Amino acid sequence: MSDELELEIPISAGAKSTEENVLAIYIYCPELLYEDPIDPNLFSYPSHKKVFEAIKCGLEGGSWNKAVYNREIKNNGLVDLHNKLLGEYISRVPLNSYLDELRKNYVQRESLKVLQKSMNNLKETNELNIYALSNDLETLQNKYQHEDDVITIASVEKKEQEWLIEGYIPKYEITDIGGDGGVGKTAFWVSLVASLSAGKPCFFENQDLEREPLKTLYLTRENSNATNLKERFELLGANMNNILCIGDTNTNFSKYKIGSPNLEYLIKKHRPDVLILDPLQSFVPENVNLIARNHVRPMFDWLNVMTKKYEVTILVIMHAKKNASSGGRDRLADSSDMFDVVRQVLMVGETDEDGIKYVSSEKNNLTKRNKTILFEQGDHGLPRLVGFSDKDDDAYLNLRRNKCIEKGPSKKDKAMDFILSELSLIQPDGLMAESLNQAAFSKNISQRTLERARKELIDTGKIRYENSCKGKGKGNKYVYYLTKLTKEGAKNDSSSREN
Repeated sequence: MSDELELEIPISAGAKSTEENVLAIYIYCPELLYEDPIDPNLFSYPSHKKVFEAIKCGLEGGSWNKAVYNREIKNNGLVDLHNKLLGEYISRVPLNSYLDELRKNYVQRESLKVLQKSMNNLKETNELNIYALSNDLETLQNKYQHEDDVITIASVEKKEQEWLIEGYIPKYEITDIGGDGGVGKTAFWVSLVASLSAGKPCFFENQDLEREPLKTLYLTRENSNATNLKERFELLGANMNNILCIGDTNTNFSKYKIGSPNLEYLIKKHRPDVLILDPLQSFVPENVNLIARNHVRPMFDWLNVMTKKYEVTILVIMHAKKNASSGGRDRLADSSDMFDVVRQVLMVGETDEDGIKYVSSEKNNLTKRNKTILFEQGDHGLPRLVGFSDKDDDAYLNLRRNKCIEKGPSKKDKAMDFILSELSLIQPDGLMAESLNQAAFSKNISQRTLERARKELIDTGKIRYENSCKGKGKGNKYVYYLTKLTKEGAKNDSSSREN
């Protein structure tokens, strides 16, 4: 009727954003719709509802048919909206959180419509059926009523904390593994993965320990599968079929950001026991500032949801702050929240003894702090247990500082300078491993020190190596070169001296 009392149904910017985020998640990862089917009427905008229906059409065959989806989008004139959704989509929370908000917004809108209907009826009949109004509102609320989140502590079942590595890495939690470049972080997590994949004890555990083989998915932007990691896994006796990764040549690597449906889908599809992100900075969404407290916490909250939802243990590899004044929470790069929001923090570093490295438990909310692991890297960077220590990261930082003051440059530092000097003399040609070894021997540089220096230069991107068939024998297959970055740095230094 023309004189009906019109009640405007407001749709907030937040509600619109929620709908867009839900749609974008389903477009990126439509298979998630199988897990929690939703009512198209939850969308307030007709165009949003049409996009959702297009996604459902793409899934009707039992698997995702992108061609069908694209056809529906084109036929309904939704191409611009599709592009907008993908171009502006930024997720900081799991899909379930958006769905909860979507349902809440729907109930609010429909409640206002029920009220509108009752007010129109009041205007027409001068009567208000309170019972009918109350019943309609109750029915609507019950339609999407969520279970009360509040429980009594009496109903909580006590559980013993489960451990991936007793005292060091808790199951279904997030563990930060931090350290400077070239100190052995990769060697440490690679050895963990190899042992877990084969159901064997890690190098620092009781060697009689037995465990079920576990599946690991690692995502790394700082190590090559082909030239670095695979050989290490083989030498460590890993079960290669239990280790999953993204290929070196994959051009879609950047889509697996923390909070993205793509990363969640990887976890959901492959169900790894362990997920490794190396390093954290490579998996941070573009809109996240790691210095900002309100950015870091939601990101780690999302990871924590993943650990519980999919029963996966997450190891986050992190860089340490250069020239940190002390160990502990301030050692991890960027925000100190990275230390606060996780259950366990392990720091990897170098002791004051030549070639000896450590893994120190810097934070452990679940049990008493374990002793610090001492190890050295042998051939191919494989770790060997040296022993255990009561010293922590801060103590070793101070010991190294004092030693540097007393003794000046270390043997490794001198060896690194020697390698760079030798390579600078023959650029652009490379230097065979055998020739480098002989030159080092003539300078009284031990093979062990040379290997440590060479590894750090490779890890920090100052030199590179290639396989070669020029030489005979295992020690002759590598040729070493200065990287472009190192050459440019040397050129700049030379120019500054001339000026």
